[in-house]
Amino acid sequence: MRVALCLCAAGLCCAQTVPKPSVSKQIASKQILVHGHRGARALRPENTLPAFEYGIAQGVDALELDMAVTKDNVIVVSHDPLLHPPVCSGPQPEAVIRMLTLPQVREWDCGKVQNPGFPRQQTVPGTRMPTLEEVFALAPRGNFSLTLKPRAFPIIPNSPRLQTSSRVWCWPSSANTI
Repeated sequence: MRVALCLCAAGLCCAQTVPKPSVSKQIASKQILVHGHRGARALRPENTLPAFEYGIAQGVDALELDMAVTKDNVIVVSHDPLLHPPVCSGPQPEAVIRMLTLPQVREWDCGKVQNPGFPRQQTVPGTRMPTLEEVFALAPRGNFSLTLKPRAFPIIPNSPRLQTSSRVWCWPSSANTI
C-alpha cells in the first residue's frame, strides 16, 4: 500500500491510500495516474533532475517533460525554446536553445532563482538543464512512466528514433516534430 499523491502546479495535495500496481496495469484498469508535471515544478526547479528525483521519491506514476534540441542536435529537457529568467539564468538575458550547443546551454543555471509563480519552490543552485538521456537514466529509481512532449522542433536528420515502450509516451505537438 502507498499513499497516492497529486503533484500539481500548486504543490502537493493528499489523495487516498491505494495499492500500487504496475503502471501498465493502472492504464489497463483506467485508474487515475499521478503525474509529476515538469517533475515537481511547484517544489523544485521545473524540468530539472532535482524536480524529477523529487517526483520519483514521492511515488508519481508518470513524469511529464518537454523537450528541445540544441544546435549540436542533443535533446534537452525544457518547456520553452528559449532560456530566460526566472526558469534559467545565464550569460545573456535570453537565448534560443536551438542556436546553442550543449556546452553553451550548460552555462545557464536553471536552479538558482525561485520562480515567483511558485512560492514553495526550493532553489537548487548549480542545476543545469538535463539531456533526455540523463532523465532516462533515472528509470531504475522507480516504477513510473515518462510522458514526453516535443516543443515544435524540426525532425533531426539522421537521428535515432525515440524508442517508446509501456513506460515512455511521446506526444508530438505537430506533424513536423519527432
